[in-house]
Amino acid sequence: MFCPNNKGGLYMVKNTGSADSLYVATSEGDFNVSNTTPVGSSNKAYDITYDYKTGISYVVYGPAASRTLQKVILDNDNKVKAEVIDFSFSFTSINSYYINRMAIYHSILFGMAKERGSWLSVYKIDSSSISKIESDKPNKNFYLFDLLDDSLSKNKVYKDINYTNVNDVFADAHSIYILFTTKGANGGAATDSPINILHPLVTVGGILKIKYELDGNNINFSDARIFGLADFSSYTSDTIISESYYTNHFYKPIKFVGFDGDNLYIADDGVQCKYNTTTSAVEYESNRNRMAIFNLENESLSFVGVPDSVKWAEEK
Repeated sequence: MFCPNNKGGLYMVKNTGSADSLYVATSEGDFNVSNTTPVGSSNKAYDITYDYKTGISYVVYGPAASRTLQKVILDNDNKVKAEVIDFSFSFTSINSYYINRMAIYHSILFGMAKERGSWLSVYKIDSSSISKIESDKPNKNFYLFDLLDDSLSKNKVYKDINYTNVNDVFADAHSIYILFTTKGANGGAATDSPINILHPLVTVGGILKIKYELDGNNINFSDARIFGLADFSSYTSDTIISESYYTNHFYKPIKFVGFDGDNLYIADDGVQCKYNTTTSAVEYESNRNRMAIFNLENESLSFVGVPDSVKWAEEK
């Protein structure tokens, strides 16, 4: 895991064998392994993020049942440390799942769980306290894909909590952007969904964009839309892996890796498959990684290839 810092470098989390530790890399690419502070021998880091408005980085970590938010800083010796913001605060579970994906903008935290499609909770961060912001949705913590209008969602797999995961989230002044992937159980059909054509090798995903507006200690959400996810209900086993299918759609978006004010840059981790006409089976051919560019102004999505040496995730 990694995120920017306000000095043009990166903060990173790495497991050193007995604990998760924080590291810092400079804007020149220098990586000093001595600039590390263990998060805790019995604790795990779950996500790390950067507030582009305030220039502050944060990490969520702790035992599984007591996750806290900490501010990531460089001390006078240029060593990276994490400081507890509110000792009385810890994230509570939502349907037995805890926050492990987050975005923060102007001290507003959007937190969710990766697993099972996720639920969304919103918090306000002050200098020494963290408080819950109430949403305009029932039950306060709400399933984020419920924001989609059915008329905009032709495929109900978007809302199937069993087979949809959140991989990363980004926020700006008006919207949140959620990277997600979805597939059927063991490559088969999700509940009430025409996704039965998907093979276990094939995972598809997209960006869920949701507008928000703060009103005091309340937040209102609207205009939820999806980008980069094909309406694969009309595809067959051979066309879903075709070159034309991937021209405008994601393989598997796994992380926001950059932001320049106009565009979000996304690591798209995929495989190239082929359709065996003899056996009528989808077969693995090679790994295929790309960079996706999403323009925030015109909401266009484009893809560029990356060198074979670039590995977004472990390849087997």
